[in-house]
Amino acid sequence: IKIIGSQITVEEIVIMHVISDSSINWIVENFDLTPAQIHAALSYYYDHQDEIDESIHKAEADFQREAAKSENTLEKLKARLKKQD
Repeated sequence: IKIIGSQITVEEIVIMHVISDSSINWIVENFDLTPAQIHAALSYYYDHQDEIDESIHKAEADFQREAAKSENTLEKLKARLKKQD
């Protein structure tokens, strides 16, 4: 869910503030948001915490799976190049 007037999602605010412990002021300064927008996103998060946490964990698992695939592809490519030498 995107914050109104922004491309930033509630999940991204949660990752920055709740998980990574970035300050609200830092988020305001770096993402052109108001403190009210961030507090609204956090309020929404706390009202829907289980659902949003699940979404974040799924995205993290998907990322890890894709990273592993990329690593396997890279290793296969390296092996193939080594055989050609």
